[in-house]
Amino acid sequence: MDKTADVRFEHSSVLLWTIPLDASGVPGSEILSEDERQRAARFHFDIHRHRFITARTALRRILGSCLDTAPASVVFHYSPGGKPFLAGSPIRFNLSHSDAYALVAVAFGRDVGVDLEQIRHQDLLSLAARFFTPSEYAAVASASGAQRPSLFYRVWTRKEAYLKACGAGLSLALDSFSVSTAPDPDASLLTSSSGPDELARWQFLPIQAPPDFAAALVVERGPVQLSMHTL
Repeated sequence: MDKTADVRFEHSSVLLWTIPLDASGVPGSEILSEDERQRAARFHFDIHRHRFITARTALRRILGSCLDTAPASVVFHYSPGGKPFLAGSPIRFNLSHSDAYALVAVAFGRDVGVDLEQIRHQDLLSLAARFFTPSEYAAVASASGAQRPSLFYRVWTRKEAYLKACGAGLSLALDSFSVSTAPDPDASLLTSSSGPDELARWQFLPIQAPPDFAAALVVERGPVQLSMHTL
């Protein structure tokens, strides 16, 4: 298990942690804020409460290490779009969790977004027709039945990671921009209602998702030293 304190954090660093949420015993909530404990208490099923507490505890441990402070001392603020941030710090971060895994991405001085989704076999064409641009939908529709789930979730995670990076949340429609459908390392933002400057602002980084999952990582453009860890 990687120790977060051993990570060297530099200006070009983009750090990514994979967190197995079911691998440990019952997590304690001592380092969580009162708000986080209240959110955990609202989960109906124990497994969902356990995963939430594990993910938030891991996030605090990671940020505490990057800030050289106690995990319980980390204070989250929220943008109008709901994106959490650290006031007065150049450290930017993002958390995504799906089923039994979570990803935490951290960058220095530039926005970052990450998304993780368990690949599920459902009516993906209906979802693509509702949320994707015409070109993205066409790519999903033309894929074979065996390839369609991975392609759909490749596009979905790239779109969600971008939304999380720019902090737009639900205010920006998923079909107001398009991403490439090709496998890594050719991921990119192709079109945006915000104009060409937005396309030049972001870059996607190839990352490895757990088996039967899809994941995407996007960060503001610049030199990158990507390091991946397991907590």
